[in-house]
Amino acid sequence: MQKFPEWVTEYIAEWKRRLYLQEWEIATVLSAHPNGDGSRETNACVELHLDVLQATLEIRDDIPASLDGVDPDTARDWKKIIVHELLHIRVARMITILTTDILPELAPQANSLTHRWLEHEEELLVQIMAQALIDLTEDG
Repeated sequence: MQKFPEWVTEYIAEWKRRLYLQEWEIATVLSAHPNGDGSRETNACVELHLDVLQATLEIRDDIPASLDGVDPDTARDWKKIIVHELLHIRVARMITILTTDILPELAPQANSLTHRWLEHEEELLVQIMAQALIDLTEDG
């Protein structure tokens, strides 16, 4: 079994602090196919258990064991992937309230349309924020 990269564990701890996720217990797992979709296209995914503030961060198993000697763009991409998934944890409560408390109040067609829109906007927000945070910390 492949050992989980120490730099990833340290990076997650650093970003848990930065994103105020200390109350979350975040397990990490290496996987050939994160999200179980059988595709190498997915770099990482997060499974959330809001009721107990637990999450499992599944990362593709070809993540570098160390960033020493790794191309800077590749290192930056992996860092962004990790921050991206942690941001999903950060916004999970808000998204859950919207999807479980507010959307059901809408008519079925509006609920479905709004749910798809919300999923798209969440992913876009997380992508933009991950890029901005990496840019600020790496360049600033």
